[in-house]
Amino acid sequence: MAGNFSDIFDEKRFISSLADDIKIIKKLPKNLANATKMVKQFKSWSGIEYYQKEISALWDDFKVIQASKTDSRLANNNLPLDIQKLRCRACFEALRFSPRIEKMGKLLVERMRSFGPYITLHLRYEKDMLAFSGCTHDLSTSEAEELRIIRENTTYWKRKHIDPTEERSKGNCPLTPKEVGIFLSALGYPTRTPIYIAAGEIYGGESHMTELRSRYPFLMSKEKLASIDELEPFSNHASQMAALDYIVSIESDVFVHSYPGNMARVVQGHRRFLGKGRTVSPDREHICCQFYDYNTQRFPRKQYLNGQSVVASVMALPSLETSGRLLLHLNEVNRTSSSKRTKKSSYKVGSLVEAEITDIKTFELKLKFGFGLHGRVHITEVHDANDLENPFSGYKIGQTVTARIVSKPNDADSSRNGSRWELSVRPEMVTGSSDIGDNISEKLDFKIGQCVAGYIYKVESEWVWLAVSRNVKSQLHILDSSTEPNELEDFQNRYHVGRLISGHVLSFNLEKKLLRLVLRPFSTLPLRTDEEPQTNLVNKELTAHIREGDILGGRISKILPGVGGLLVQIGPHTYGKVHFTELTEKWVPDPLSGYHEGQFVKYVVLEVSNTVRGTVQEAV
Repeated sequence: MAGNFSDIFDEKRFISSLADDIKIIKKLPKNLANATKMVKQFKSWSGIEYYQKEISALWDDFKVIQASKTDSRLANNNLPLDIQKLRCRACFEALRFSPRIEKMGKLLVERMRSFGPYITLHLRYEKDMLAFSGCTHDLSTSEAEELRIIRENTTYWKRKHIDPTEERSKGNCPLTPKEVGIFLSALGYPTRTPIYIAAGEIYGGESHMTELRSRYPFLMSKEKLASIDELEPFSNHASQMAALDYIVSIESDVFVHSYPGNMARVVQGHRRFLGKGRTVSPDREHICCQFYDYNTQRFPRKQYLNGQSVVASVMALPSLETSGRLLLHLNEVNRTSSSKRTKKSSYKVGSLVEAEITDIKTFELKLKFGFGLHGRVHITEVHDANDLENPFSGYKIGQTVTARIVSKPNDADSSRNGSRWELSVRPEMVTGSSDIGDNISEKLDFKIGQCVAGYIYKVESEWVWLAVSRNVKSQLHILDSSTEPNELEDFQNRYHVGRLISGHVLSFNLEKKLLRLVLRPFSTLPLRTDEEPQTNLVNKELTAHIREGDILGGRISKILPGVGGLLVQIGPHTYGKVHFTELTEKWVPDPLSGYHEGQFVKYVVLEVSNTVRGTVQEAV
């Protein structure tokens, strides 16, 4: 167990509560104190098969395995029921805070209860959180600059250049204190509702809390509920102070968070496990659009007539929390069906339309045009060359744009609500000819070695997936992303959804419309002539882009016995062998001592020797 575990949790209870499931010890026994230790970073969000097959096999060679990271190593879903039950017992029954923390936490709960039913608001608006996320909405220029400098100077934060407007439109930013006040008012909570603020130091202090306090003056915190002397034993320990907030959050009648961080997620799960009261999770991506109108007042109000028919969605039924009101969200003005059919028939592929932006997502602009018609502009249909990091940065919700229809729903889908028209605002497309046929098909007009760009839409432990166009995707393998071991180790943190990256085509699959990319340029594959068609090079394991003398990155797959050396993975299913004599520059007694399975390494290719299994001779 970690050395500071008992500073926060009841260590004895944790060990005894799980005694029937797992043996927990405080330190290694003497017979294992000097045993060879395997340091392993377990894959994030892994299923039970990963641990049963890959991790359990490590016990054959090692007596001690140290997990270098422990957060988010186990998948949330599709696990055996007994594993899920053990997870709940460990997190919500075995784990208890130390007696002194529990005692102080219960005292805070009692004092909040004396005011009546209360809300706990987990308000994520601390300086480091805003600096890390790049969210500067409603901040002054000097405050935004201060946060930028903090982010630039924090070396272990990988993202440096962040567009705050884009992050906010994606729902990646916390609600501001002002917006939380508006949100709670819209839900119908009375102004005298007691609210406990579970948070660190709010950035900007009282200046950013003024509007929230004007709506809800009964704001409390542990510093207000307890004396300086009562909090003194905990005040210099951030984790213990957070534990006090956690206890008050669990016991609250309503729990609201402004951002779904680790604490918010655990509190939500714990409350569900205990059957506690309501938890409110704001849809930040959706409501930021509503706040945009409220905060800026830049859009003209829509005019409606008495008796006019509209389409609205029921957001909440009348209740005490909504002050007896039925809350509706207005979608659109209802037109007659005959008018819709008439207008719809006048649109075809190639038509230019005036469309209004209704939403901005990570990879598309959502539009409405005509009477009740909905479409989208894919992120690759904004600029003639995919070379803009934030192609949607110049667009706003409510803006009217000129777009050309490039694809329409087929007849079978036209009656479905989810059917969409595909549009383009690329200057070349908008100013070009409208005579483009019934549909603009996307051809796999790519060549091996060609440089293409795409936007990341999914990041996995081994692969990054990119959108090259509306229908063409590409993938980049971890071992093709860098030659530096530290960058390979940090693979998932180096790439984020929405980022633009470019690479060189290694292979492509016509049926799947899928490319495989590598970041570094390489010469054209051998044994081909210019006359040979390149129409369906499937994404199989290709090694012809690897040349003698290349310096690349790989991952140790296996340490071979005796003087066998290493087996290094150099591609998804391709491996190379490092001879025992090529492990170090100088003679050492045990050249293998500095290596372990799963370790990323930098190597130089000495010889290329393709076999049925696809091996390449190489040296570290």
